[in-house]
Amino acid sequence: MKTEILTSSLSGASINIHNTRKATEDYIWDMHIHKECEICMMKKGKKIFYINDKKITIDEGDIIFVNENIPHKTENFKNSECFLMQCKNEYYATLTNANISCYLLRKDEDYAVFRKGDETNLKLKELFEHIYKENDEKNLNYEMFVKSYVMQVFAILYRCEILKDAVSFFDEKSINRILPALEYIENHYNENLNLQDVSKTLNVDKAHFCRLFKKATDTSFVQYLNFVRIQKAEKLLTETELSISEISHRVGFSSPTYFAETFRMIMNCTPRFYKKNKQ
Repeated sequence: MKTEILTSSLSGASINIHNTRKATEDYIWDMHIHKECEICMMKKGKKIFYINDKKITIDEGDIIFVNENIPHKTENFKNSECFLMQCKNEYYATLTNANISCYLLRKDEDYAVFRKGDETNLKLKELFEHIYKENDEKNLNYEMFVKSYVMQVFAILYRCEILKDAVSFFDEKSINRILPALEYIENHYNENLNLQDVSKTLNVDKAHFCRLFKKATDTSFVQYLNFVRIQKAEKLLTETELSISEISHRVGFSSPTYFAETFRMIMNCTPRFYKKNKQ
């Protein structure tokens, strides 16, 4: 199965850039998933994306953004050409603790389409042209220029609220209040954690802890704990030969079935699919 992962174009940066040549035949990238977000601008012809049971046709001049870890399939057509960029969004860490903020930011859009001619499309198109030109010509310090243009792309996605800034959703004072609990979860996620033990890190009773936690994270203790465990499981699924059952136990789930259900709810796919398509 093809996975549509591009080779990194810049040294020391998770930015992959590809300007496709004219396709010589119709072809399909089967359903796949990757850690990088993906942006595609059609230069000629069309391309069809299948995301969340939706069929999205991208015509010449259109631009589509697909967020990281979103399963998708693409149908490509003869004589079509596109500009494709994949990159890890390394600009999420706007909270006090970068290691914790990645668990709190799950309010982004799965995908977004910018049709030819609209204001945002024109801004992105101009940036992509700069990115491709710098990456193609490779003049002195071109990598710095590419990274700066990519930053502007993400700034536009934030401004359009396709990507959500942590400051928009989380009060830093509230986060700081529960930091001991978040750090405790980070260090003990694979154990049999319960609400009473975690509440002690803040020296409050369980009811008060739940109110503080909900106010700070906009989620419950159990939901947050499961999300942390799934994030840890992602790495084990792709970097080890451990079975899914072993991974579920290693990250703290009581059963493989509960692990699979939780993984599917958060990641929009099964652990088996994720493991197969990320390797």
